[in-house]
Amino acid sequence: MGPSLYTFKGAVYDRVADADVRVRSDAQITSMMARKQSYYSERTVYPWVTEEDLETDLLDAVRDALRANDADHPWLSLSDGELLRAARLYGRDQLTGERGFNLAAVALLGKEDTILDVMPLYRTDAVLRRVETDRYDDRLVCKSNLVRAYDELVVFCEKWLPDSFVLDGGQRKSARDVIVRELVCNCLIHREFISPHIARITIDREGIRTSNASRALFAGPVTLESLDPTPKNPIIANFFTQMGRSEELGSGTRNLYKFSRLYTGKDPVLEDGDRFTAFVPVPPVMASMVGSGGDREAAKGTERSGAVGGSRRSRTRAEVESAVDNLIARYGSFPASAVSEQVTSVGERTVRRYLSDMVKEGKLVCAPRGRSTTYRSGNSADSLGGDC
Repeated sequence: MGPSLYTFKGAVYDRVADADVRVRSDAQITSMMARKQSYYSERTVYPWVTEEDLETDLLDAVRDALRANDADHPWLSLSDGELLRAARLYGRDQLTGERGFNLAAVALLGKEDTILDVMPLYRTDAVLRRVETDRYDDRLVCKSNLVRAYDELVVFCEKWLPDSFVLDGGQRKSARDVIVRELVCNCLIHREFISPHIARITIDREGIRTSNASRALFAGPVTLESLDPTPKNPIIANFFTQMGRSEELGSGTRNLYKFSRLYTGKDPVLEDGDRFTAFVPVPPVMASMVGSGGDREAAKGTERSGAVGGSRRSRTRAEVESAVDNLIARYGSFPASAVSEQVTSVGERTVRRYLSDMVKEGKLVCAPRGRSTTYRSGNSADSLGGDC
């Protein structure tokens, strides 16, 4: 590890643990250069950016957060321009000597057009993959500035993660809320904004995963024993700290370990390098709720339709319709296996028969897709029915 790029016979190499790894792509070389520089990209000044290019109306919400965190915060008495300068969002570029708003100001408060001009590849892609694992069940492509993006991403994650309360020092707390806050904060404020890598948040059957470009001096697993935090974007991190959305350097990792153990009894998996990746598992009860329909079908066996009496058929049909309503409300479309996971009193073959009846009645429409079939509401204007 060193401050320069190292080449041998025209090839660029990087040091990863005890190995010399050949770097081939331009994106990897760009990430290496950003990591090795002592200059923080967030300090890059763009003289053409003015206050009109920023969402200065967000400063009222920022002041509300400052006041809630510290009623006597010194920024509360400042004008908009003075606050931006106090937060070091306006200053002098160390390399060019020019004065103006820096990349941190654009990332924190910039309008979408301004962000696109400064950081063309900036966005955070949040997806839910539980039923449609080959595609997605829900998605949020967040291109807002960091102040807005924090709220949008926290709402998305809290919507799809179970809220299990835990006891911490005798106090009842939401482990989910702490974990979501730490993961979203890290994904937003500790990323390398000039990197071409897209930041991603994925919620699947096992847990929540994040991935973002990083500017780390060393690559490898991040544990409590090996924790040696280094600042990635000190200006942006300080802005979030003043708002009460983050704490001192290194506290996020400790909180993730602490509340992940309270949440599921398991440790998170964190790894830093040119990309920072994090994984926090969900509680076992949620994992079983979204488990494999094939495994559950094998456990309960195949049920013969002739063995079901009239009253039981009516009761089971009502259970299927209730499960269908829940899936449509949550996902919009669903496969038969998702209904079978919720209606455990009959086999998947019976569930498919009820779904076929609902298609004939016009309550559902189906869309064959390869070997699988998805269903959605028959009242949906953009739904196209078919023979299933």
